[in-house]
Amino acid sequence: MPSYLQSIIFFNFVLNLSKFRLKFKKFSVKFKLQSKQKDEF
Repeated sequence: MPSYLQSIIFFNFVLNLSKFRLKFKKFSVKFKLQSKQKDEF
């Protein structure tokens, strides 16, 4: 496997990982907000 191909695959992997982490962050923030509201009720 050529090294430039490996780097491209690695870069895509990191990119997808960061996107996933962003989604996860948003989701966790939503979840925390919802649980806070439940606590207030």
